[in-house]
Amino acid sequence: MKVMYQGLQIDDGDGVFVRVGVARIPVVKIGRRGYASPMDKPSQTLGDGSRLSPSRIRREVVVLAHELGHFISSERTSADEYARYHEAEVQRDEVCDAVPWEGSESDYIKALGEAAQARLDSKQIELILAEEQRAWDFGRELVAKFWPEAQEHYAAEEKEGLLAHRRRLGIEEP
Repeated sequence: MKVMYQGLQIDDGDGVFVRVGVARIPVVKIGRRGYASPMDKPSQTLGDGSRLSPSRIRREVVVLAHELGHFISSERTSADEYARYHEAEVQRDEVCDAVPWEGSESDYIKALGEAAQARLDSKQIELILAEEQRAWDFGRELVAKFWPEAQEHYAAEEKEGLLAHRRRLGIEEP
């Protein structure tokens, strides 16, 4: 498992779990504009030397726990189900990448939801939402074990994260 900061392609403060290369090395990327080098070493400062706020560090820990939840899920979920999820995830990403950003953020999220509803079937949407819930569940276990005082914050981020996915999949209005 490798964890690294990424300054581009991931929104600041967000995260992503991927498997890289032929060896399928698990990597968690945390979006952080202006990260301090090297990109694969934990840091409480940015490249300009400024310190991250406690709330920003807490947010990154929550994102890390959730993305590690995806890794745990990839190891514990049946290979068939995880492959079907991954296929649905790839299709969702293709759908989202084709939607231009026009108007407000709410307009964009609505357009994402409409595109998802038009191109993904109900089983694909169900697979995506089930995986997101599993990742939050596994991440919650990590937070409870390693940073129990952040459990309330984690629960709030989980609620927002799941809502964001439902909106981008067209299940709820933005």
